[in-house]
Amino acid sequence: MRTAHRLYKGAAPVFAVICLMLTMSSNALAQNFSNFVLPPVTPEIKVLPAPQPKSVAYIAYDATNYSNSQNQQKDLSEASSKPTLQKPAKLMANGDYVVNISPDGHYYLAGSINGFPVNFMVDTGADHCTVDASMAKNLGIRAGMSISVDTASGRTTAGSTSGNAVTLPNVSFTNAHVMVMEGLRTALLGSEVLNKLNITYGQGVMTISKVAMR
Repeated sequence: MRTAHRLYKGAAPVFAVICLMLTMSSNALAQNFSNFVLPPVTPEIKVLPAPQPKSVAYIAYDATNYSNSQNQQKDLSEASSKPTLQKPAKLMANGDYVVNISPDGHYYLAGSINGFPVNFMVDTGADHCTVDASMAKNLGIRAGMSISVDTASGRTTAGSTSGNAVTLPNVSFTNAHVMVMEGLRTALLGSEVLNKLNITYGQGVMTISKVAMR
């Protein structure tokens, strides 16, 4: 017991010295940390200016003169996403077919030639139904007799065919003539068929009264 007491008494001064050294070290570290200043941050990526909106170009397809508009870009933007909805043609309960005039001043009829869908433009100046040459194969037209015809652009060559079935929403015709020409923008419904229909016009509406199937 005495030996252990002596060892304990001898260790006390050593312990005190260690505590003093730790205290001094902590104070020194605290002083160093209090004087520590972060270095300035240098950005590695350059901040680019925000892109400026570019002017968008539009193409006008209707008859509106947008250049006279006070806010031309806004009006054109709205026009590009808000089409004008046309009144669809309607087959009435009594069999009459009512067609509204289109913005270009023409009447269009959905029908078919030899069973293939065709959108006709009513043309009283055309003698027969007339289609572009690119449509002939789809319409089942195999060949046509070459003839010369007069058009608004001058004299040209067309193919004359017969025996065709022309169908409109409320009437059908057999053994109809169909002319085939190059460069037509739309199929034409000519007077051969129109003269067999009972058609009335009024206030931008064309009415085709029901007739007997032929």
